[in-house]
Amino acid sequence: MVEGGTATFNYTLSSAASANLTVNWTTSSGTATSGTDYTAVAAGTFTINAGTTTGTFTVTTLSNATLESAVEAFTVNASLNAASALNARVGNGTATGYIVDANASLDPTYVVSNPTVGEAAAAGFATFSIDLSHASAVTCHAKSGAGCWSPRGAGNDYTSSMEVSTNGGWSWSAAGATSVSGAGATNALGPRADPER
Repeated sequence: MVEGGTATFNYTLSSAASANLTVNWTTSSGTATSGTDYTAVAAGTFTINAGTTTGTFTVTTLSNATLESAVEAFTVNASLNAASALNARVGNGTATGYIVDANASLDPTYVVSNPTVGEAAAAGFATFSIDLSHASAVTCHAKSGAGCWSPRGAGNDYTSSMEVSTNGGWSWSAAGATSVSGAGATNALGPRADPER
């Protein structure tokens, strides 16, 4: 997220909730400083309604004229309240927010998101968002490759067939594409890797 914008985080369940779930969340500083780079949240809450799988919360980032690193980071930590913990459990409640300083360099800086998707057949694609700090005057090229910590890897946990989009997901390249490029834009979606059923 470019400084001054709103960072959006998604809290995703592996299957639909059987009851309303209340999630508590907080922020903590890393290389990004609360009050200077982002607005800290000490006691945030949101609800994932029964029958749904996703809840969303946001963190406001702040513009400043401070000379700083091109990309700074903060952490969000989410946990279920005591009552909700009876109906679900947390697999990974920690995420990192990246704040890009638009004034750090004339060359754009990019950040790639870390999506989470289940293994079920209905889970669909894991979509990675690639964001630039500002539009580039020349074409930018990003090449992708899939890797996995699992010893099973491609063919078992995910397929090697990937697609890319430069128009917000309205259309995707042919399966197997591994690069995305464009001038004047600040966002692309890709690669879109299909989890193995």
